[in-house]
Amino acid sequence: MSAFSIDGDLYKAVNELVAAKLGVALALIWAGVIEAFFSQYHAPVLPYRVKITFGTVKLALLAFFLSRCGRKRDRGRACTS
Repeated sequence: MSAFSIDGDLYKAVNELVAAKLGVALALIWAGVIEAFFSQYHAPVLPYRVKITFGTVKLALLAFFLSRCGRKRDRGRACTS
C-alpha cells in the first residue's frame, strides 16, 4: 500500500504545490515592480515618509492575510482569492 492514493492525497498535494508556486511567483513579480519603480527614488523625488507609509501598509496587509490564511471558511475553502 502506498502513502498516497492517486484519487485523493496526491492530487491535493499537487494542487497545493501549484498554488504555492503561483503565490511565490506573484510575490517575486510584485517585489520586482516595487524595486524597479519605487525603491530607486529618494528624498527629493519621493519623500521618505511616503516610502515608509507604503511599506507599513504592505506589512499590515501581509500580516492580515497570513493571520486569515489557512482557516476553514463556512464554504469549506481555505484562503482563496
